[in-house]
Amino acid sequence: MKHSLALKILSGILLPLALASCSSGQATHASQAMTTTSSKASSSQASQSSSSAASSSSAGSSASSTTQTGAARISMIAVGDNLIHDSVMKIAQTSNSYNFAPFYTHMESYIANADISFINQESMMAGAQFGYSGWPRFNAPQQLGYTVRSLGFNIVNLANNHALDRGADGVVDNAKFWDGLGVAHIGTNENAQQQGTAAILNIKGIRVAFLGYTSSTNGIPLPSGKTWLVDMIDKTQMAADVKRAKQDADCVIVSLHWGNEFHHEYSTQQKQLAEYLASIGVDVIIGTHPHVIEPVEWITAANGHRMLVYYSLGNFISYQTKIDTMLGAMASFDIVKASDGSVTIQNAKAMPLVTHYEGLNTLEIYPLSQYTNALAARHSIKNYGKPASVSYFTGLAKSILGSFYSTGK
Repeated sequence: MKHSLALKILSGILLPLALASCSSGQATHASQAMTTTSSKASSSQASQSSSSAASSSSAGSSASSTTQTGAARISMIAVGDNLIHDSVMKIAQTSNSYNFAPFYTHMESYIANADISFINQESMMAGAQFGYSGWPRFNAPQQLGYTVRSLGFNIVNLANNHALDRGADGVVDNAKFWDGLGVAHIGTNENAQQQGTAAILNIKGIRVAFLGYTSSTNGIPLPSGKTWLVDMIDKTQMAADVKRAKQDADCVIVSLHWGNEFHHEYSTQQKQLAEYLASIGVDVIIGTHPHVIEPVEWITAANGHRMLVYYSLGNFISYQTKIDTMLGAMASFDIVKASDGSVTIQNAKAMPLVTHYEGLNTLEIYPLSQYTNALAARHSIKNYGKPASVSYFTGLAKSILGSFYSTGK
């Protein structure tokens, strides 16, 4: 990756932290008056956040690609659910460990080349002491986390319906694991003071705040006195969090684990929440949870603020058995800060991805543009019903993603 040295910020002091093959940023919180340096961007600098309010953001047209004189531009990609079923672990298992890296080979350049790379880490990695398992209560080997970091992901969402799969101790140990990797994460908290604070990446002088929320923890209640463990979707809380984040950042991106599983259409509740977040100044929503892709659109609030929303990016990787869950998407867009401090979102696209598996021997993610009918003929999804084909995936992707559809070329 781009750099092997990250900067860890402790009490406002910059300390070198050697991270082998690390190209990720550090996790910090806005309430601690700190920002994060991403080692993916060599021009980034770690600093204490200014107490003054950041300039208000506005979303631009996806057709615009011209950077104004004196403007800064950074690129971002985002992928959906990194969902580690038992079969995924079996394929990754070696004689004495786990190797997940081959699954992501065809995605390496897309992840590494973006200034910001986001992933929804659906399966927690709380440690071997909790035992490894897939559905219904996930806990994956921590070797996966090292792979996620080495690929170049520098912001990880942990707010999802499996956040409490290993209880309160699992939430804390999972978060501490990501802290140890030096990767910024959102959506769960190690203590009450962290609740509602944003992870901020400062890249090329553009401060991007991330917040993450989930609509469910699969019926597992938050422990009494520890409701701060997981950031739940709550308009009042979200409004306060976004307001605080906007004071410390130029752009606010919200990850939402929401919607209905296996539905390609977003729900009325999703639409209403998206419109609300647009009205309070959120710039981009990254949606996950349905395991299938949903539409992408711009929403314009009554005050004229425009927000980009990816309702669902589907799965990044999984071993599910419905053919439509094999089709995910990678969001991509640019964040541009003009010389006057205004921020726009430009070049919004969605590149379809295919999860391909063959029994318990092969598991890989392909950009749809690189997928072939020869591969599709070997896809084991045919054992569960409808066989895979390039034409089926292409037709489905185009019908849902519309003008945002991109081959990535």
